[in-house]
Amino acid sequence: MSLQDSIPFENFSAGTYPFEFTYNVMTNNDDYQQYFLSEGLNVPLQFVGDGAEVSLIVPFQIGSTYASSYYTPMYFERVKYVWRD
Repeated sequence: MSLQDSIPFENFSAGTYPFEFTYNVMTNNDDYQQYFLSEGLNVPLQFVGDGAEVSLIVPFQIGSTYASSYYTPMYFERVKYVWRD
């Protein structure tokens, strides 16, 4: 696959949005949850350890509420998994 086979696309006009979340903690002001959090982010957990960084393509079937509603796969350029006590 070459760059000519791909079309760059940003889901948001301002580019990337780094954010941090903690499993089992819901926040009322985190609008990113509906766009990004999904079962697809859990898949690498069985293969990686603390501090691992991966790139992911999450199919809409296991994607966020937004992705599932609009049949949109999501590409995550960098996801870092950090274990905290």
